[in-house]
Amino acid sequence: MLGKRGVCSEDESLHDVVRDKYPIAYQCAVKIDSHIQQKYLYALSAEERMFLTIHIERVRKETLALQEDADEA
Repeated sequence: MLGKRGVCSEDESLHDVVRDKYPIAYQCAVKIDSHIQQKYLYALSAEERMFLTIHIERVRKETLALQEDADEA
C-alpha cells in the first residue's frame, strides 16, 4: 500500500511463485494477515502478503544461518 492507495495487480503468477517457493514464510504471512484482520479490521492485499512473505523468508534464512554458525562453534 502506498499511502492510502493500494497497488493492484491483475497478474497473480508472481504471488503464486512466492507462495510456492516460500511455503513456511507464506503460512506465517497468512497468520499475520489473520491477526491484523481480527485486531484492526484490515485485510492485507495480495501484494502486501507477498511483500511480507519475502521479508519473513529473508529473516528466517538469516536466523537459520546464525543458528548453524552457533552450532559449528
